[in-house]
Amino acid sequence: MTTPAGYVRRTDGGDLALVRSDLAAVPLAEFWQDGVPLDGALGRGGVRIARIAGLDVALRDYKRGGALRRLLPDLFLSEQRAFGELAVTAALRARGVAVVESVAALARRRGPFRSLRLATLLVRDALPLPSFVAARTDLRREALRRAGAVVAQAFSAGLDHRDLHPANLIARAASGGAVEVVLLDLDRAELVDALSLARRDAMLVRMARWLRRHQRELGVTVRARDFTEFLRGMGMERTARRVAWERMARKLRWSLAWRGMGVAQCATSCG
Repeated sequence: MTTPAGYVRRTDGGDLALVRSDLAAVPLAEFWQDGVPLDGALGRGGVRIARIAGLDVALRDYKRGGALRRLLPDLFLSEQRAFGELAVTAALRARGVAVVESVAALARRRGPFRSLRLATLLVRDALPLPSFVAARTDLRREALRRAGAVVAQAFSAGLDHRDLHPANLIARAASGGAVEVVLLDLDRAELVDALSLARRDAMLVRMARWLRRHQRELGVTVRARDFTEFLRGMGMERTARRVAWERMARKLRWSLAWRGMGVAQCATSCG
């Protein structure tokens, strides 16, 4: 793959990496330090934080899901997943999308396999969006609108992410009652020239389904008006919100029923 602008390709023994150009002299071993766990982080691999070259950095190791999780939980055949995610985040940032900044994507040889890690600049005092709206009920509406705006930016930039869910967004309070929302964790996402309405709907329905499945453990109750606030943030006027909500509510009910979650579970959030 082509090295993204602003990054350089590095090798060091069994390590291969894409590193932000101004950090090219930092030993790759620095990016492989253990760090300390980041409280409140969601996701399969967990997140650790470290101080590298004067920067606070979040370190995320790649973990498998699906059928291969038990056999090869953290081993991969190539560096593609980490390097591809860095390329996507760099391209989105270049297009003005509020996404975390990757400082390095790393691959370490393990026999015929690779361990993978992504290093990004730490966004201090941020929480996953579901945790933020549960903790800051006073900023719930603003957070949801801002999250909708960020997702709309990403869609306009061509983001197609088959595993997009609300914890891919982190939020923190800003001055004057504002909320800053940032997109992260774009593993296996890609950029397309034209994102179809069907793909947009599929990603939004998946986000809603994820919330239905995890709302109890997250301590947040999902309401229909939460989705309409999110759609408002995406820039939809009242009529467009109603049409989009009715269309996606039908798809969500079908999706929940097909997965055995039952239409009853959709009663409060599907309209």
